[in-house]
Amino acid sequence: MNIFSKANEVLSKRKFLLNSRRAIIHDILWSIKDLLIPLLITFMIFSILTARIQTGSDYALKNMPSMLADGAAWAYSISQALDFPALIWAWLSILLGLSISTKFWKKNNFLHTYTETLHRRVGINLIILTFFHAVFLIWSAMGDTLLTVFIPFKYSDLERKLYVAFGVFSFYGMIATSLIFYFRRRLGHRVWIFSHRFLAPAVYIFGVWHTIAYGSDSFLYGTVSLIVIASQIPLIILLSRRLLPLK
Repeated sequence: MNIFSKANEVLSKRKFLLNSRRAIIHDILWSIKDLLIPLLITFMIFSILTARIQTGSDYALKNMPSMLADGAAWAYSISQALDFPALIWAWLSILLGLSISTKFWKKNNFLHTYTETLHRRVGINLIILTFFHAVFLIWSAMGDTLLTVFIPFKYSDLERKLYVAFGVFSFYGMIATSLIFYFRRRLGHRVWIFSHRFLAPAVYIFGVWHTIAYGSDSFLYGTVSLIVIASQIPLIILLSRRLLPLK
């Protein structure tokens, strides 16, 4: 039995999810409730960044002092703060997605179904967090608009335009991979499996690359970058085990 027939067998056991509209509404409503935890993390990070701004030790403020004069430091700090839970949720989403394909999860139907549901809801949370991470840059007094933050290579910072583009591509990739699941019956299971086997990891890599290359905090704290890189090890192991049957 190949991977496509296996996917069809698994999906046929979850008739609720075959109604794409109902499933999307259900997941979005639950995802809104789930936002409490990442928002609490955002608030804590924002408080830390605000304290650093007041002491004059914030790295971003040192590089962009005009933000404080223009009263826009709060917007950039919120954008920064949202990046932390977004990165964690991206890691968690990939971890859950890769775990589902392991033998341990496949043997337990309840655990498999619950993990998949959580995986979808975390993915929706991630899209919301990333969206507002970009939107708040509009008020950061750097000359950005909706066009510059959501269109690749239009960002105001010319030196790091490429790295911001990675983040933009990652954002649209998140939306695509999430929607493909709900419309897999129309698109075909092959498209769904291909997107989650290859597109999702690529989207995640773009997002992490964006964070490490552009994120102000990753530049300032070498430990942050080190933790981000080290946390990829379990994902690489799980991804290798998933791709191994294709060899």
